[in-house]
Amino acid sequence: MAYLVGSFALHRVRLSHTWRDGLELSLLRRIDKARLPPEADPALEACQRAETARVHGDAAAREREAHVALGYVRHAGGARASAALAYLDAQIRLSHLVGPVNVEIVAISSIVALKSALKRFGTSPELHLGLAHAHAVLGQTTSSLDELGRAVYYAHGAPFYVDLVLASDFVERHRPRLRQQCLEQGAAPPS
Repeated sequence: MAYLVGSFALHRVRLSHTWRDGLELSLLRRIDKARLPPEADPALEACQRAETARVHGDAAAREREAHVALGYVRHAGGARASAALAYLDAQIRLSHLVGPVNVEIVAISSIVALKSALKRFGTSPELHLGLAHAHAVLGQTTSSLDELGRAVYYAHGAPFYVDLVLASDFVERHRPRLRQQCLEQGAAPPS
């Protein structure tokens, strides 16, 4: 039993170092609103309230608004599920419902849901961005960077994805070729 507790503690220490030194989670929390249907607007408003609560340190309000946003996503999806709504669902969970106790459960369930959506709806940049976010939450930086590269590729140079890469110092250090490809697609680096 002590071995399991020690292993878990070591895993959490490694994870906290990866979060500190790894791919910027704040960048991956951004939502590609251009890919979402208009029915997702109430969910986006709830996400904004959850983000405001996060900034102010109000964990209860953050969790409440995240669950409200998930309710709107389920309602918007109904029988018309889409890749964009699967992405939004995962982004809400990864951005607002991950805590110290449930990080692995939320991230792994998001990966499973996003991979299922990839099989169902085909490749789309937002699903790969969601996978990049989930892998980054788990501290799997190589997988996260791979998925971020796929997101940029399938976005065909969409500014949202290119700007995400260009804003990341981590990508510049660990995947300079991806950054160079984004620069060649015509976007200017942020100042």
